[in-house]
Amino acid sequence: MEGRRTNYQTSSTNAVSTIMEGTKMKKITLFAAVISVAGLLVAGNVLAATSADLTVSATVVDACAITGGAIDFGNLDPIAGGAVTADSTGVTVACTSGDTYTITDDKAGSYSLSDGSGNNIAYSLTYPAVPAADGTAKGYTITGDIADGAYASSPAGAYSDTVVLTVNP
Repeated sequence: MEGRRTNYQTSSTNAVSTIMEGTKMKKITLFAAVISVAGLLVAGNVLAATSADLTVSATVVDACAITGGAIDFGNLDPIAGGAVTADSTGVTVACTSGDTYTITDDKAGSYSLSDGSGNNIAYSLTYPAVPAADGTAKGYTITGDIADGAYASSPAGAYSDTVVLTVNP
């Protein structure tokens, strides 16, 4: 009987060991699961950013604008004669700060006032050096000249011309 008891005791000890190992396994598995969940929660908090960069950009382009004006030579007296000079009014130029620019016109240096009936009076325009661009509108004075004798034989009447100004950045 002692042998059986031993077998029973051995079997019983093995069964108890197996149960204890199973319980330990369950505890270890449960502990590992708890650690994994805690790790995910911590990792989730670490991975969830509380701040991020936002890239903002813009490009300033070369741009210019010009406003036309007028030159009025006034009344020309062919009997008194003489050269006549007049300055423009109302011409403004604005260009992007730091830009260099030029002002040109569509007449290419050949200017003529006309009465619409084929009578003309030649004149010239002088463009001064352009001021430094600073992004604001600046007055720009163009000087017009009619040479002495240019209108001496011109019939009475209103004379005009249109000059298209262009600003180039």
